[in-house]
Amino acid sequence: MQGEIKFIKTEKGWRAEDVTMKESPESKELRKAEQENKDALIRKAKEAVPEILSWLNAALKEGLGAELRETDSNGNGEIDEKDAQNKTLRQSLKTANSLCDIFVAARQKLKGEKSPWETTKGLLWISGTPQPGKISCSHANNAESINITAKDAGGQELYSITITP
Repeated sequence: MQGEIKFIKTEKGWRAEDVTMKESPESKELRKAEQENKDALIRKAKEAVPEILSWLNAALKEGLGAELRETDSNGNGEIDEKDAQNKTLRQSLKTANSLCDIFVAARQKLKGEKSPWETTKGLLWISGTPQPGKISCSHANNAESINITAKDAGGQELYSITITP
């Protein structure tokens, strides 16, 4: 980027002054905060991948494995008799986003994560169509995979992965 020079007349003659636009400290701070928000969103999405994979694996179990309870589907921090059996999770895979509905509700109850952006206040995780400032969990009808997508406050996709067993 080329600088812009302005000549100013003084008592001693002419003086050249660089008037190139410089980034203000406030602007630098805002840019840094924005990058921190993006990094946090990506980190939370990546951290959830093993958990979502375990939910998907549980939902796909058949036979005796379908009778087990292997996920904290109610978000109370424990896996107990109040949680859904794997066969119930499997049933939820038949309807688009239904397993994600359960996962997102449990995660929000347990962790209470919020969007880092003021303009996209509210819950960090959503089920279904990706939205700005959120992490979305989605799947099709009769799914055998789950999609995770994270978007910044402006709607730019920052992270996306399809999770398969």
